[in-house]
Amino acid sequence: MRSPAFAAALITAPVAAALLLSLGASPAAAQNKPGTPACGIKDLPLAEGNWWTYEPVNPSPTGLPAAPLKVEVMSVDKDGKSATITLKETYREVEFEMTATCTSAGIVLPAESFFFSGEPGGVSNMTVENLVHKGTSFPARLKSGSQWFEEIRFDVKRQATEGTKAVHDDAKVELERLATVAPGQQVVDTGIQTYRSTPIEFEMRGRALIGEKTQEIAVRENGVLWIYGKIGVVRTREVSGVEWQLTDTNLVKK
Repeated sequence: MRSPAFAAALITAPVAAALLLSLGASPAAAQNKPGTPACGIKDLPLAEGNWWTYEPVNPSPTGLPAAPLKVEVMSVDKDGKSATITLKETYREVEFEMTATCTSAGIVLPAESFFFSGEPGGVSNMTVENLVHKGTSFPARLKSGSQWFEEIRFDVKRQATEGTKAVHDDAKVELERLATVAPGQQVVDTGIQTYRSTPIEFEMRGRALIGEKTQEIAVRENGVLWIYGKIGVVRTREVSGVEWQLTDTNLVKK
C-alpha cells in the first residue's frame, strides 16, 4: 500500500482519500555514472541511469512503518530541443512508471511524481482520461523569489478492487500548484551529508467532483523541495508535514 499522492494519473495525499485511492512501491540499486541532464537542467538532473533513494525523517505515527523510496530515470528520449523522460518509483515492493517532459524552459512533471509533491506517488484501480497539464513544474533556472503556477485537470474512471462488488462513480479532478523559490539558502540534513540548499515552497489546492458532489482537498501546510545543484532534490516536506531525506544516489562519489 502506498502513502497517498496527487497524480497525473494521480491525486495528492488528501485526494487519495477522496477518490479511495490505493498506492504503492520499493528500492533497487545499480551504480551508474551520471550522464548529461535532460534539456541541460542541472538543478534536477534527469539523465538516464540516475537514481535517488529517500527515507522518511518523521513518519506519521498513525501510518504504515517507514520504508525507503527509490526514484530512477529509466530513459530520456530527445526530440530536437525537447525530451521525454521515463521515471520509475519503487516503494514497498511496488514499481510505478511515469512520464515527464522538458524543454529549455523547464520540466513538466506528472503530478504523481515524488519530485512534484515531495511524497511517493502512483495510483491503482483507476483509468485517467482527458489529461490537461498547463504550466511548468520545475524551471530551467532557480532564481530567488521566482514563482510559477500549474493547473492539472483530468477525468477518472474508478474500478472496484478485485474481489469486491463496489461501484464507484466516475470523477473529475482539478489541481493547482503555486511554487516559489524562497529567498536565500537553507542548510538541511540528509542521510548523506549536510547541504546548503535552495528551497522551493509549493502550495497545493484541488478538488474532486464525484457525480454532483465536490470534495475539496484539505491541505494542512505548504510543501517544500530542497534542491542542491547537480544532485537535485535532497530533502522534501509533504503537504501533510512528513519529511523525506536523501540517503543514497549515484550522483555522490562514494
